[in-house]
Amino acid sequence: MKVIVTSGKYSQILPLFAKQFNKYFSSDVEVVVLSANEVTGLPDNFSHAKIPHTKFWCNDIREFFDSFEDELFLGCMEDHFLHAPVDLGLLAEIITEFEYGDIVKFCSVKPNDWKSHITDCSHFSCKQLERNDRLWYNAPVRQSLLPSIWNTDLFRFILERSTDCNAWEFETRHNMYRLENEVLEFIGDRKVLFAKEQLYPMSDVIRGGEPAMGHWAQEVKDPDDIAVFKDATERVFPDVLWTT
Repeated sequence: MKVIVTSGKYSQILPLFAKQFNKYFSSDVEVVVLSANEVTGLPDNFSHAKIPHTKFWCNDIREFFDSFEDELFLGCMEDHFLHAPVDLGLLAEIITEFEYGDIVKFCSVKPNDWKSHITDCSHFSCKQLERNDRLWYNAPVRQSLLPSIWNTDLFRFILERSTDCNAWEFETRHNMYRLENEVLEFIGDRKVLFAKEQLYPMSDVIRGGEPAMGHWAQEVKDPDDIAVFKDATERVFPDVLWTT
């Protein structure tokens, strides 16, 4: 399974993303970076696919996914930096669930994060997957761009219906509700999963176009990782002021 990283304005932090990825996931995993900018300084397991650069993220990546033939991929953004090991045992369980054929997405989101990240989920009743006591379904994360394992057909289906949307608009409540009936019909009886343990323990370097150290400083404790997060922050925000 390939990892697809989309990069917009912050391609300068990709070498640091790659450092954390290979430290906490694997240097044997094939990673494809989608970026309009040429990217240098990446390890051998990273490749680059050039895409257009407009204000519409969905349009920019469309041609790549129109020809992408893999059934599954793990998708994330360039500022989703790992700070702890990926749970490879949980990953194997998730891949097995996809092989049953009734899973269309796994979202690596902390259970307490859905409400703030996606939508009001008061009308959702999350249920444990009967054959796997680590996995749950029915969380409102169908269009979340947090690190996720996607059935490519589902991602392409939503992408085709999100023309002229940027990445934030792709995953917002408005777009989710706008496409709800079509997407639910496409999914049918299949399920979107999440886990109570985090598969891909990451923190954002950037949130809303601003430094996110108030967020990642709560989770990143290793001194080497802190140095990487600070370096990434300074590459995007050279004038950032550190209080500690």
